[in-house]
Amino acid sequence: MLRLASVKWLRAILTLLICVTIVFFVLRISGDPAQALLPDDTPAEILAEYRRRWGLDLPLWEQYLRYLAAVVRGDFGISFADGRPAWEVVMEKIPNTLLLGGLSLAVAIASGLVAGVTAARHHGRRLDRFVMGFAVLGYSLPNFFLAIMLILVFALQMRLLPSAGSQTWAHLVMPVLTLSAATAGKVARFTRTSMLEVLGLPFVRAVRGKGVPPVAVLMRHAIPNAAIPIVTMLGFELGLVIGGAVVTETVFAWPGVGRLLVVSVGQRDLAVVQTIILLIAATMVASNLLVDIAYGWLDPRVNASRVQKEA
Repeated sequence: MLRLASVKWLRAILTLLICVTIVFFVLRISGDPAQALLPDDTPAEILAEYRRRWGLDLPLWEQYLRYLAAVVRGDFGISFADGRPAWEVVMEKIPNTLLLGGLSLAVAIASGLVAGVTAARHHGRRLDRFVMGFAVLGYSLPNFFLAIMLILVFALQMRLLPSAGSQTWAHLVMPVLTLSAATAGKVARFTRTSMLEVLGLPFVRAVRGKGVPPVAVLMRHAIPNAAIPIVTMLGFELGLVIGGAVVTETVFAWPGVGRLLVVSVGQRDLAVVQTIILLIAATMVASNLLVDIAYGWLDPRVNASRVQKEA
């Protein structure tokens, strides 16, 4: 088990290193941050001074090594556009993103599980086709299209909801609906497929034959055994809470990390972009580790098989 844990941590660190390396070099070969932030008529000597101050005049390999050493110390650099530490700039937006992403994920899980279980219980019937039709629709619609449609209907036509900002709880309604639609569709499809497989197993048919109530069959036997593939998918969705709302936050002018990423890329604010990408990668790695832990809790046989392989 100790060696298995070491491999997981090594793989996580390697994943973060690869992400940081790719972002570092792509950002620096895509344009000059000094020219992006300063006016077009800025004298050459001022541009050179800004490049020297930000360390952009150094060879690329030296910039990379300095950046890695700074990250290890917990220094993520200074925002070119803001003048403050990049970590501080990003952390200001985290509460808004966590609120939007967490609420959207909760809505998607609740509605998707209910829809998937309902469809599985009525397999092949009209209700099954109706629920899965909506699930496919929600999964297929692009975020930006759904967001614009919601704005046109609820903000412009009916004038029920605000179309931008974050001042009140009403500002959350349309972004949450936009973000949760695709995830709810995926959860419903995964739940239905897993439930149909489990409901067809011999032990479930035996439990039904003993006269156990249908609700008890679902809660005690079917849902726990169908949970592992669902947990895998939800682990990936959990990792997207930080960075998965880029389009939605931009359309609804929601002041979160996703919108900050779009603005920072346009400004070539290297430190902020690198910090956000590193945070997203770390979230994905952490969610995968949580999935592994959840596997062992849901099915102890998973841990047992890993121990046997290690032995």
